[in-house]
Amino acid sequence: MKGLKSNKSRSLQLDGVELPSNSNQTNVLEEDMTRRWSSSLTLNYRFVREDHGKILKCVAIHQAFPAKSRETGISLNVQYVPVVTLTGPLTGDLEEGDIATLKCVADANPPATIIWRKNGSPDILAIQEILQLNPLLRTNSGTYTCEARNVLGTSGPLTTELDVKYGPSEASVEGATGGQLTATFGGSARLECKGDGNPAPMFKWLQRPEPSEIGVVLKSDGKYLIMKNVSYDDQGEYICSTSNFINGKEKAAQSSPVTLKVIGPPQMTVPVSAKVLTITRGDEAEISVRFCSDPKPTRAVWQCGHLSVSVGTSNQRFIAESFKATKRPSCYEATLRIQRADVSDARQFTLLVENEKGVDSVSVSLRVIEPVSMTAVIGVIIGCLVFLVLVTLCLLYAFRTERWCFKQKGNFKAAPDIESGKAKLAKNGIQHGFINGTNDLRFNDLQLPRASNNGSMRAKRGEKGAKLSNLESFSKLSSSVLNSPSSRPDITNVSFPPMITITSKMDV
Repeated sequence: MKGLKSNKSRSLQLDGVELPSNSNQTNVLEEDMTRRWSSSLTLNYRFVREDHGKILKCVAIHQAFPAKSRETGISLNVQYVPVVTLTGPLTGDLEEGDIATLKCVADANPPATIIWRKNGSPDILAIQEILQLNPLLRTNSGTYTCEARNVLGTSGPLTTELDVKYGPSEASVEGATGGQLTATFGGSARLECKGDGNPAPMFKWLQRPEPSEIGVVLKSDGKYLIMKNVSYDDQGEYICSTSNFINGKEKAAQSSPVTLKVIGPPQMTVPVSAKVLTITRGDEAEISVRFCSDPKPTRAVWQCGHLSVSVGTSNQRFIAESFKATKRPSCYEATLRIQRADVSDARQFTLLVENEKGVDSVSVSLRVIEPVSMTAVIGVIIGCLVFLVLVTLCLLYAFRTERWCFKQKGNFKAAPDIESGKAKLAKNGIQHGFINGTNDLRFNDLQLPRASNNGSMRAKRGEKGAKLSNLESFSKLSSSVLNSPSSRPDITNVSFPPMITITSKMDV
């Protein structure tokens, strides 16, 4: 800048904000011109990427300027290495079949190129800002990286994790050959269930005891099914079920059934409650027992004392039917029929079954009871009816003759003998207090007079002699009247109400 040296100043502004005074101004006098100066201002400043596009101004202040100042400015073009930001994936669980969108934004000058990679693969997955996976596959799970490059360099990488959820698509069982597993009776068996899922699935083992049954029972939880001391009850079909939960919904899959076959000696399966059978004499007894045996029995016989009946044969009234196969594999039912059962048949019957692996037996007790005759039943019914009739008649009689054991309401009628006794007493001058207006026989005159000292039975000294005299007179009069044959009332049929006798100790 050229001009006069006096009263001159320089300043630098960035978007209207004055920069720190770390600039260096020089003033040089021109050689061909007297008093003419050339001024320059050098700025030492570090610009950053945020300064890109801002206006840098140089302002000269001099009194010779019309506005006292003059300024000039330029737009900054700051170049820098790319910086990237990453958005996505979607919130919540990403399930197989969904759409996932990842976006990598680069801030760079000059513009940068965005590169996508997936960890574990050296290849470039995509060269673009947006990476879209549609539809999502379980194989898309992994770590994704994006970075940006320009002529100045490469940005730092940013990574994001994709966790694709999927339910169990299938389950398989290991430990069985051709869908069948053979175990020895009393031994052990082991099966393993395999299933894939994200999150890791849970495992359940279900047993269908009989192939024709629809229902199944839970046998065990866990990936492995280990059975010890195997019996024929463990036979049947086994299914492995796998399941997990995605966004609150259960996803499940099942394996093909595996059949468990048990080989060993016979095993009786008759319940304890069926080991006692009760029938009526003359009826046909049917004793049934279930057992399992693999291989099939080579010998089976019903025994009771000296009686022995092989299965499939008969002996007089005893018929041993042939085995009948049940729905459960390798299980049978044996039945012994006893025609016209007698009291002498009340014994214990034992079924013995044997095969090449061993032998087993079970006993069933037979109880034979006498039938109840119809005559006895009718007799009991008639006896009960007669008893009820008699009780009813007795109750009616007691009610009509007023012999109820309850308190009577109202006044009783005086019997003739009481009326005659009342008349006789009247002739002898005894009326007061013996028979009152309610026809009750009472002895009020025998009651002691109430003491005047607050109910106390203790008499006053001045009154003792008079009271004793009155009592003696009344006693003599009562004895003469009651002991007189002519004046004694006939009270043979009189019912007296309960009497309360008060005994008190008196001071004489």
